[in-house]
Amino acid sequence: MDKRSNTRRIYMFFVMLMLFFIFLIFYLNKQFISNSDIDEHFRFALDLRLLPTMGIQQFSQEISFAHILSYPGWHLLFLAIYFLIEKLHMLFGYSIDVQNVAIWAQAIENALLLVITFAIIVECFAKYYGLSGKAALILGTIDMFIGPIYIPGISKDYYLGQFTANPWHNPTTLIVKPVALMCFFIFCYLYNNRDNIPGKKQNKLCVCLAFGLMLS
Repeated sequence: MDKRSNTRRIYMFFVMLMLFFIFLIFYLNKQFISNSDIDEHFRFALDLRLLPTMGIQQFSQEISFAHILSYPGWHLLFLAIYFLIEKLHMLFGYSIDVQNVAIWAQAIENALLLVITFAIIVECFAKYYGLSGKAALILGTIDMFIGPIYIPGISKDYYLGQFTANPWHNPTTLIVKPVALMCFFIFCYLYNNRDNIPGKKQNKLCVCLAFGLMLS
């Protein structure tokens, strides 16, 4: 690994760290949570804990937004982070506030998902468009903040612009983005190298693509 690659990795690490904390602060904003889909989704995720005792039929009849059960990826990851934070609270003897733990869990999850998406986008700019490391980082960072235009005093909600949905407000979109991007890049790789990929590698990539498409 040459010096340029090492420098690029260092820049990448610090930008990802900076973005993670920006996203974390954004998703800890209680006004944003109360005016977005996230509140409903993390409440549903907490209700998922009742599924083993209630069964699917009773759960779908009595729990609000039970249709979300058909795409539970974000919610399962949320629960994993939620239980980890809960265990840390218990380990250090802190009292557990369910609402507060849930807010931190969704903020950490969403920040992680966006940072992963950012890393995939930067890699795409560098690999498929031949951009330099710094140019890829700059464009990747800009790309993470593209959304509806917000006009103070006119736009009703700052995170939705003119009440048009964007990738920031919907947790199921956040978890699908990195998977969908990976599927797109695998497809591009398979297509561009269709005559040169060994059979076994091609089969493995096709299985990964099919699995990713199923998840997304």
